[in-house]
Amino acid sequence: MKRKPTIHIVSHTHWDPEWYSPFREYQMRLVPLVDKLLKILEGNDRYLYFMFDGQVSALLNYLELKPENRPRIENLIKKGKLLVGPFYILPDEYMVSPEGIVRNILWGVNEAKKFGGFMPIAYLCDMAGHPSQMPQVLNLFGLDVMVAWRGVMGSLGITKSEFIWKGPDGKSKVLFLVMPFAYVNFGRLPEDWEAIVKIAADNIVMLSKFASTSNYLFMEGHDHQEPREDIPEIIDFLNKRLPDYRFIHSNLVKYADSIREELSTDIEEYEGELRATQTSFVLPGVLSSRIPLKKEIRAAEVYLERLAEPLCSLVDMMGIDCYPKEFLDLAWRIQFNNQFHDVIYGAHVDEVTDDALVRAHQVFQIAKRVAYAAGYSLANLYSRDFENNVAIVNPTPYALSGVFDFCVHFGIDESARDYVFVDESGNLIPFAIAEISKIKNYLSKRKLMDYCWKGEEIVKACISAYIDYIPPFGCKIIGVEKVENSKIGTPLEERKKELSNFLNILPSLPTKVEDPVVSGIDFMENSSLRLLFKNGSVFLEDKRSGKVYPKFGFIEDSGDRGDHYMFSPPEGNAIVTSHFGQIEKVFCSPLKTTFKIEHLLKIPKAIDPSRVRRTSETVEQKIKVFYTLRAGAEFVEIKVCFKNEAADHRLRIGFEVGEKIVSSEAEVFFDVVNRKILEKMDDAFWPEKSSSTKPKDRFVFVGDQEGGLLFVDQGWLKEYEISEDGFFYLTLLRCIGFLSVDSVPERSNAFTAPELSTPNAQYLEDFFEAEFVVFPLIEHWSKLSSYGFVDHFVKPLFFEFSGRHVGKLNSGMGLIAFNDEKILMSAFKKKENGSGWILRLWNPDKVVRSVELHLSPILKINKAFIVNALEERIASVDVEEGNVLLLEFKPKGILNVELCREEGKSS
Repeated sequence: MKRKPTIHIVSHTHWDPEWYSPFREYQMRLVPLVDKLLKILEGNDRYLYFMFDGQVSALLNYLELKPENRPRIENLIKKGKLLVGPFYILPDEYMVSPEGIVRNILWGVNEAKKFGGFMPIAYLCDMAGHPSQMPQVLNLFGLDVMVAWRGVMGSLGITKSEFIWKGPDGKSKVLFLVMPFAYVNFGRLPEDWEAIVKIAADNIVMLSKFASTSNYLFMEGHDHQEPREDIPEIIDFLNKRLPDYRFIHSNLVKYADSIREELSTDIEEYEGELRATQTSFVLPGVLSSRIPLKKEIRAAEVYLERLAEPLCSLVDMMGIDCYPKEFLDLAWRIQFNNQFHDVIYGAHVDEVTDDALVRAHQVFQIAKRVAYAAGYSLANLYSRDFENNVAIVNPTPYALSGVFDFCVHFGIDESARDYVFVDESGNLIPFAIAEISKIKNYLSKRKLMDYCWKGEEIVKACISAYIDYIPPFGCKIIGVEKVENSKIGTPLEERKKELSNFLNILPSLPTKVEDPVVSGIDFMENSSLRLLFKNGSVFLEDKRSGKVYPKFGFIEDSGDRGDHYMFSPPEGNAIVTSHFGQIEKVFCSPLKTTFKIEHLLKIPKAIDPSRVRRTSETVEQKIKVFYTLRAGAEFVEIKVCFKNEAADHRLRIGFEVGEKIVSSEAEVFFDVVNRKILEKMDDAFWPEKSSSTKPKDRFVFVGDQEGGLLFVDQGWLKEYEISEDGFFYLTLLRCIGFLSVDSVPERSNAFTAPELSTPNAQYLEDFFEAEFVVFPLIEHWSKLSSYGFVDHFVKPLFFEFSGRHVGKLNSGMGLIAFNDEKILMSAFKKKENGSGWILRLWNPDKVVRSVELHLSPILKINKAFIVNALEERIASVDVEEGNVLLLEFKPKGILNVELCREEGKSS
């Protein structure tokens, strides 16, 4: 007998805490919604289930105002009538850091457990595409079912709404259940029940085109939709009017179980990211909407994840400071609100940006204070051999060497030029003074506002110095010596009498700069790279390979009639590219040289009132681009600065990479994704045209096995494009004036949000600054000996100490190190519960890696475990002789390692 198709009606609401209204306005709508929901679930036995959007934050926001109702919510969750989690809040999967999403799920599961349990389904209903490593991350939490909408149909040849999605590690997989027509296909039902019958019948026809079983999913809900009490009666009516189908009040867990029961064993399997638009929008414009907001959120994220937590973990391990869990937890709770997809998209009204910036600054303030406090405590463990010392604390798992910029302070009556910098043996460290100024200092030795409320008049000197080997997770001490007290005091004093400019002494000192920067009027070079500024263009020559990159950094301006969700060039789009004018060498020394290029573009002032083309009225857009080359460096630093003068436009920086480039490789969510440049989608009848702009996290490589250019930033410049004619573009700023419009040809004639004005997103007369580095490579990026470049913008901390000191550690000693620097770190933190510490590591390559993790004996770590993402132990790892852990990484594998101490066991 043929199985009667089952229609699973899932009642839910999609709760955006911020979007076209700010948080408090939505919270005022949330309270009556939950009040009504509790009344229905408690008073109507036939109303079986309600799903609260796969997140717990909405209920926490409700309980902020109605804490007395927590027992009622807990009771309903324990009964299985109210389903919450596993996410804390629904994030975007591309713009939030990978570690941020792991913490989001970890907190979501733990908070939901406090209520009585979590929904074991990864419900990612409204996210703008899905990165390739999501199956592995979900599996690490014990989750093996995912339900989503955007980006799926049309990706990877997917044709069915049920399939297995595999992670790139080759082992992880989830059952992926697609909502082809969104999470609202049975939402906002009319009062006319006959009309509901027609909606149901039409849904069945549409869903049957994609279904591989006799189970269909009707999502009875919408954005901020209140529960409808008559759903049980509507279901009765549908069963009578459509007797060939079985309508039931269901939930996603029951729906997934029904799918599993019926699926054949030869279900299709797919691997890769999901960003196609056959049945949904993926909203490519959100990558570049409100970029200054993304910058502030990422800066806070980096300080929290990569400085505060690792340094606090180290001093906690050493037993000199307690792990400030209450402050770090507070920072995470604030940060989660900025992970919400409509917030991090930048697709919201201006008031939301105002609130999000406050949150980002609060997270940064907390993270910076605990990072500097921990860094100072760690530095104080190291012996100091000089009267004046600079301690350099490395918060990364990679050893650092090179030219570093930092500041030192002298008494108001002292001259910075009377001092030199020396290493542990008293040998001169090559350095240059960039700037000397008199300031009033209010910071303590910890670089924090501790007690110096009166301030102190001091001399501040900004220094560039070559520092060799700052140990991973460790500290290096250098001395600040008066010239007459140093080994090179006499020859230096003689040279000072001859030369008026102290900077020019460096090449003549006994310890010369290795691989110095040499420069002229229009060029600078070291042994690896040469930059030439000539004929309105910048040329980069890789002296190791002889390859020349012409047009190495030019500005492109384009009109934009789109909205926060979509870049849309106007008709007859006047694209303006720069030819720079004034060239100025703003800093010159053998250690570091910087050229400033001033670009002047005359660009249309805005989009005309018809929103079809750009205005004929123009404005002058000045842009400064700084190029810096350091001694021994195999990369070029680029900083772009400007005050925005126009509306409705996009500014990008471009680089010629050559027409033979056929793909790019971008870091995205625990993976490095290869994307074909000329890959075309048959999207003529899709609701949204495929976009040539792509998402990235910290780096993107444009090249082949013979080398190319590796672009690295802090991770907030999210959008890049490679054109068919061989140019790489990085989006710097996109200015738009409406949340959503219905007049863009790249998208079907539909709004994605209300047509609300967002004047602050035009950034008129706002100052903007972006920094990134470019590594010209002579081979594929994966052949580099170290992947430490990913942490280029995680800078060491510098502290000043007075007086000699005998500490537990000697300068140059690291506490934790890897013998293979091709493993990347996502987190180093205290365990959520218990006394251990968690290292989250990942392998970006498609090869197995066996890695030695070296632990300093002073840490007294004598036990280790492989744990899952919930920090539950899976297997023990032996601590070998010499305090070494042997870790095996599968290709593209993520590994969670717990380090701990077992009482009574020697390390």
